[in-house]
Amino acid sequence: MWINGEPAPTPRDGPARHTEMAVWPIILKKGRNVIAIEGRRVGSFGQPPCVAAALLRHGDGLKERMTSASVGWKTLVAAPAGWQLPDFDDTAWHSAERAKGSLPIGEPWPLTPASRLRRGFSIDKPIQAARLHATALGIYQPWINGAPLADRKLAPEFTDPSKRVLYQTYDVTALLKPGANVLGMVVGDGWYGSRFSTSARFAFGPAPCRLLCQLEIEHDDGSRTVIGSGKGWEIADSALLEHSLYDGEIHDARAEQSGWASVGGTAAGWRPASVIAAPAIPVEPQRCPPIRVRQTLQPKSVTRLGAGHYVLDYGQNFAGFPRLTVTAPAGARIEMRFAEMLKADGTVDQANLRTAKARDIYIAAGCGREVYEPRFTYHGYRYVEITGVPDDAGAWSLEGLVAHQDLAETAELRVGDPVIETFWRNSVWSQRANFYGLPTDCPQRDERLGWMGDAAVFWPAAAWNMDVTAFTARVMEDARVSQSAKGAFPDCIPPFVPTMKLSSPGWADAGVILPHTSWMRNGDTGVIRTNWQAMEAYMAWIEAANPDHVWRKQRGADYADWLSVDAPTANPGAATTPKDLLSTAYWAQDATMMAAMASAIGNIEAAARYRSLFDAIRTAFNAAFVVDGKVGNGSQTGNVVAIRFGLLSPETMRAAGVALAADIARRGNHLSTGFLGTPHILDALVMSGQEAAAITLLTQRSYPSWGYMVEQGATSMWERWNSDQGDVGMNSRNHYAFGAIGDFLFRRIAGIAPATPGFGRVRIAPIMSPVLGSGGATYQSVRGTIRTDWTARDGAFRLDVELPAGVEGEVILPGGRKARAVAGPNRYSGKL
Repeated sequence: MWINGEPAPTPRDGPARHTEMAVWPIILKKGRNVIAIEGRRVGSFGQPPCVAAALLRHGDGLKERMTSASVGWKTLVAAPAGWQLPDFDDTAWHSAERAKGSLPIGEPWPLTPASRLRRGFSIDKPIQAARLHATALGIYQPWINGAPLADRKLAPEFTDPSKRVLYQTYDVTALLKPGANVLGMVVGDGWYGSRFSTSARFAFGPAPCRLLCQLEIEHDDGSRTVIGSGKGWEIADSALLEHSLYDGEIHDARAEQSGWASVGGTAAGWRPASVIAAPAIPVEPQRCPPIRVRQTLQPKSVTRLGAGHYVLDYGQNFAGFPRLTVTAPAGARIEMRFAEMLKADGTVDQANLRTAKARDIYIAAGCGREVYEPRFTYHGYRYVEITGVPDDAGAWSLEGLVAHQDLAETAELRVGDPVIETFWRNSVWSQRANFYGLPTDCPQRDERLGWMGDAAVFWPAAAWNMDVTAFTARVMEDARVSQSAKGAFPDCIPPFVPTMKLSSPGWADAGVILPHTSWMRNGDTGVIRTNWQAMEAYMAWIEAANPDHVWRKQRGADYADWLSVDAPTANPGAATTPKDLLSTAYWAQDATMMAAMASAIGNIEAAARYRSLFDAIRTAFNAAFVVDGKVGNGSQTGNVVAIRFGLLSPETMRAAGVALAADIARRGNHLSTGFLGTPHILDALVMSGQEAAAITLLTQRSYPSWGYMVEQGATSMWERWNSDQGDVGMNSRNHYAFGAIGDFLFRRIAGIAPATPGFGRVRIAPIMSPVLGSGGATYQSVRGTIRTDWTARDGAFRLDVELPAGVEGEVILPGGRKARAVAGPNRYSGKL
């Protein structure tokens, strides 16, 4: 923007975008003034064509207003030099028109400080118990009598806030006292008010952010006192000047108000809070563990680049927050920029974060030792570039706080090949980094969305690493809320463009895969019963559109075998495997799962119906896609899903296995699969008699392979097989989808699998390969600890199995020999 030919300085870093207005302080002269604006469309899915909106406030108290809807604006696509000057002749230009059609979604209001709210109240009777229930359209942190309730992070957590929000409950009994008390809240933008995906701020509903809370106090005499949001609250700006999930925070500690949430806090700057109408959406309890800080990392190295300028390497890619401890003069501006990579000059490389600024700025108060932790943002990073700190190493430190959904971690994998074990540990780190309210795709760039395709393929692996029972129930609540009236489950929660409603094969199937996985691990049929009607509606929706049992219609965005090796970089959803083949195979898998779940809840009619549906899909699949024993176009993924989902006759399955192994060998023992084929490729090889090829593929080190990521120094899972090159804009270094073979590692390398849901009986069938040398795992099942350890060398094996009380197991030994395992320790040995 130019004012009378001079560039207008902006206090914001970077250009103004459609996601939020920038604010320019300008000087106008008496008489005629000319405002010139240059806009450029930055290509990205869902972004509108180049449009502009402006509001000019001027005069006494800035009360006079002029908007871009006023007459007099002119426009041209390509302008000659000097067009910004006030004396430029624009008579040949077109009059600007009001924008129509595809406009930005949301309300791009300028950024404002987070709000502090408070209410004083008095307690005149003894307290038996006190609970605070709270939520926000935005993000919030409660305070009581000067103490923050800081254990939970990013409450009320990620949902589609146009459809529902969660409330949290806090036990605050110990924080209240007889007499005067103060309940305080800090409320910021969160998922409701921050820019979201390609949309502007407030994409899910109108401004402002809002608070809803209720403090319930039970007294010894049986009476009850309730303090709720509403009249009687005060509001003021906080020291948190900016607070965006993608862009980070700006915190000016000089504006802190000591004791603001305590009795006797200052009245300066406070005013009555407004009571705003609540949207007509459900407010429901959060039924799974919250996001908490679980680990604290110290930097592995600190490199000085200049005066007050350092880069810190934590040695691990993770998601969470920094904790800055610093002694600095008042006004010192300390900036932290977060990244997964470094440039050649040693500074952080944020190219793969796209438009996310991913930075926190702390302005010191100058009051001695100060500690700053962001409250209303989070970052995915390994490296931090920090500027503005003292050069005295003892004057500051920066820790990394690892945060994620506080789910119990339940497994430990052991493999003789250290690269495979490292790969599994990397997948666990990516799971931690992406369990943030909803299962997200990535924790760092301007996305961080609840993509269900990623969850669908990874959930069987995730359920080994953590107890996902409560989290599955919570995610399925959001899936049901987002399900279409006709039964289609969503691809993404919330939709990556809020106005879009897409349901695509492999992605929407999460609505069946997640409940089935949870039930198989814990044996609880509650997850089936709760979601049964929704799952039935989804299956009916597919069949209604595809009565011939080949899924050709109603395929949404049809992402295909996303990011398969053969797909062009610019088209990661290319049909390297026929899309209707893939969709039909996944529909067949759904039918198999539905039949099993129907039997589990005693629905005999539905079980028979889904077995018949599978048979019909299987027949149609073979008629449409299997010709002279060849599956589809012969791609690896086509053969994989046909074998893994039981769609082929024994003879054709063996032939498909031979073809699959031959294609892998032809590529130098490399895979070519993407999101939908990769989770099942090792199982498909083993099922079709190609066990040696499976082990060769698993131990591959060169591109494309799991080992390649580890050999290149990865500490988490990559989005692409070659995220060290290619499309910078879609190259997350923390994406768990390709870690889905973790399920295979536990079932077939460690050899632990549920023979019945919930591990009432266990199947122990490890592939004891001399190439690996050893393997095993410790798994904390719902029935107790299950442990395996094996070695294979010099033509012999030894297998140790330990089962919890009340659990028996079937053991499959080399050569197909069978044995029985009982509770307690068991040992087996023999020749390979």
